[in-house]
Amino acid sequence: MNEWLNHWQQRWSGMAERERQALALLLVVVPVFLLYELVIMPVLHWKVHLHDQLKATENLSVFLQQHEQDLQRASQFEHMASLPLPALMQQAAMLTGMPAPSSMAQTGSQVQVQYATVPFNTLAAYLAQLEQRGVTLVTMDLGNVPAQTGKVHAALVLASHLSN
Repeated sequence: MNEWLNHWQQRWSGMAERERQALALLLVVVPVFLLYELVIMPVLHWKVHLHDQLKATENLSVFLQQHEQDLQRASQFEHMASLPLPALMQQAAMLTGMPAPSSMAQTGSQVQVQYATVPFNTLAAYLAQLEQRGVTLVTMDLGNVPAQTGKVHAALVLASHLSN
C-alpha cells in the first residue's frame, strides 16, 4: 500500500497547479453528487410518495365516514339482489305496513300493481324501501280517495334494476 501511495504522491507533485485544483474539485464534487443522487433523492422521492399515500388514505377515510350509512344499507340488502321482484315488494311492504294490493300482474321484468286505498305516507315509505332494494318505479298514477284525507288510489309499474 505504501508503494501505491508513493505512486500517487509522485503523480500529484508532477501535475501542474491548475490540474491539481481541477482534480481536487472533482474529488469533492463527484462524491457530493453521488451522495445526492444515490441517497438523498431516493429518500426525498420516498417521502413524497408516503405523503401522497397518506393523503389518499385520509381522503378514503373521510369518504367512508361520510357514506357509512349508505355502505351499511348496501351490505344489508346485498343478498336481496338475487330475489325476484315480487319477493322484494313483499319485504318492503312488511317493513312499511303497506296493505295488500287490490291487483298485481307480472309481465316480463315488470310488475303492475294497484292499490284501491293506501295512505300516501305509507306509499312513499314503501317506494323508498323498494328503491333501496334496487327496484325502479317505471310509472305511477295516483288519485285521491274522496272523504279520506291522506289516502290515494295508486297504480304502479315496477321493475328491478337487475332486469334492465
